[in-house]
Amino acid sequence: MQTRCNKVAHIAFFFQNYENFFCFSSFLQYICTRFMIMNHSVNTEKTVETQQEYIVRQATEMFVDQGVKAVRMDDIAHELGVSKRTMYEMFADKKDLLIACLKRYFDRCNEAMHESVSQAENVVEEIILIIRVAYQVSERSRMFMQSVAKYYPDLYEPFKLRQAEIASSKFRDMLRRGIAEGVFQPDMNIEFTEAVFSMTLNGVASSTKVSLPQGVTIKDAMSYIITNFFRGLSTTKGLKMVDEYRRKYQDLYIKIHI
Repeated sequence: MQTRCNKVAHIAFFFQNYENFFCFSSFLQYICTRFMIMNHSVNTEKTVETQQEYIVRQATEMFVDQGVKAVRMDDIAHELGVSKRTMYEMFADKKDLLIACLKRYFDRCNEAMHESVSQAENVVEEIILIIRVAYQVSERSRMFMQSVAKYYPDLYEPFKLRQAEIASSKFRDMLRRGIAEGVFQPDMNIEFTEAVFSMTLNGVASSTKVSLPQGVTIKDAMSYIITNFFRGLSTTKGLKMVDEYRRKYQDLYIKIHI
């Protein structure tokens, strides 16, 4: 029991460090635009992975691709060619394995997030990169996270609530930085701005009743909303930067290895 509590606490640490993830059904279930998580083979130039790491990596891919409920411990053992005895020597049960998979999954997302924003020259570029990363993550991970939420709410709900708080705080900090850098209007109400932005994006992302013109996707709608939202907040200096970075990153795809 203590071991499992420690693992849950470790995952909570991930969610807290991956500050922008959970709020995009929560933009603030993931804070900020479309992230393609690509499957990959083991990089032989790095340290050779252990059997346990191999199982976690492959099980994570199965959970992401098929959802949590559809994948049984027997399926994983069969797919990987390992015995059930070996599986249960490493993981007490499916929930124990899922905890390890969530840890790996968000570790990879966290690394990609930090890598994507590490070269940002200012807060506008950082915001645009974060938005792209978070929405791209949601493209692949939606079924995975929905199944975790449905079948393992005791794992999902605490992280979701915590991330909502962290993401909102992070977004407000970025608005303050934007004001300090002279790219956002200095007289904005930061708390109100964050609340409106969150409600608007969450409404579009989660609604099944949104009627869009033919040929216009949810991604297009999000891009339009986000661009014009930040243009409305921007100074003359900020306007030029928003438009510049929107064009620069229009077709950017970043690969995350799970």
